[in-house]
Amino acid sequence: MPERTPLLLLGAAAALGAAAALPFSLEARGLTLCACVVLCGWIALARPSLLPLRACAAVALGAGWSLAALHVSAAAPGFTGKTARIACTVLDPNGAQDSGSSFICAADDGTKLAVTTRGSLPNAGARVLLRGRIESFDGPRNPGEPDQRAIERERGITARIGNAQILRLLPARAPTLDVLIARAHEWALAQLRARLAEPSATILAGELWGERSALPPELRTEFQETGTVHVLVTAGLHLGVVAALTLLLLRFFSTPRLAACALTIGAIWVYAVFSGLHLPAMRAATMISFALMAYACGRATRA
Repeated sequence: MPERTPLLLLGAAAALGAAAALPFSLEARGLTLCACVVLCGWIALARPSLLPLRACAAVALGAGWSLAALHVSAAAPGFTGKTARIACTVLDPNGAQDSGSSFICAADDGTKLAVTTRGSLPNAGARVLLRGRIESFDGPRNPGEPDQRAIERERGITARIGNAQILRLLPARAPTLDVLIARAHEWALAQLRARLAEPSATILAGELWGERSALPPELRTEFQETGTVHVLVTAGLHLGVVAALTLLLLRFFSTPRLAACALTIGAIWVYAVFSGLHLPAMRAATMISFALMAYACGRATRA
């Protein structure tokens, strides 16, 4: 193993550990197991001078497996469909649709739900008592189709409530980061709608910060059926564009490389927080941050 590429080894070890904990098919699990055996053999038999690298690879393998196993065990359970009363705080109210008003709300225990109601649309930050039927998102109907349940789980949304009834308003609590972000989204969406016709405004909001709940049902179905719903999830593409534009602008004004990289890292994390700090955005922001730190330290770029 070349000594110049330790990060590649550690990344491969972490990826193999994560793959070993995921529920793949029998063939994929067999290949993963063989790769893990080969890696473990190298860890055990490599020359003594690589002992620190061997130890780090073993830690990366175990950490990858542990984190993936934790993620799988924490996956949202399937809801069989039960009617309940839930106190929750409104996040990202998305306006009226044919099926009613829709919004994302955070229950008092932290669970986030996608809610559709026939009642009036509450403002972001309002705390309400809901009554409705809690259901899971649909899984893929055929192999290869987008898994809406997994996509919504990455956004932090556990389940949905259709035709919910708002029983009453509850006393508000101190605003959390989610509420502040929701109010920022509400303001930004209002600015887009004041300047663009629908559904262009909502589609642009989806491309900018992952807004999807305000899409008309027919258009949302088209995104899912064509496999392009990932465009409406803030991830590597979006943060990569923000990082590239920010770095290009700073370098155009002759900002020193170290300062430009530091400011760009700050910009992408601000954008990641604004987009909701969902798992894809966090993953992309972390990867871009490491790439910018390497660039700031003068590391050469490879394809």
